[in-house]
Amino acid sequence: MRLVKRGAFIIVFIVLFIMSFQFQACKNDPIGIEKLDTIYFDSNIASIFSGGCNLQGCHSAESRKAGLDVTSYASVMKNVAKGNAWKSKIYNVVSEPNNPNFMPPSGHQALEINEITKIEVWIQQGAKEKKFQ
Repeated sequence: MRLVKRGAFIIVFIVLFIMSFQFQACKNDPIGIEKLDTIYFDSNIASIFSGGCNLQGCHSAESRKAGLDVTSYASVMKNVAKGNAWKSKIYNVVSEPNNPNFMPPSGHQALEINEITKIEVWIQQGAKEKKFQ
């Protein structure tokens, strides 16, 4: 009986050990993010927002649809959790098509996958504003 309990314990341990690797792979963390060049709001991200969200007239300083203005670092940062793209509202609304608040709405030009990835990496790297401060 004791051997059966020990065998069951070992099997459970092995299963949990294997599952822990599967859950780590599900994080969608960009591989080698520390090896990538640092992305900055002023030189890499502002143009994405101004070309899409602001240019279409939805989230400018004047219109501020849904209370969001993407024309400045300070206003964008109200919707960013530095170091965690998945807890950042601004990332979730542009990256998850099943999100009921998905942006842009139907009929508007969606962001390219490389632009969404840039936003993700920028947030994961700490959402820095300027290269030279």
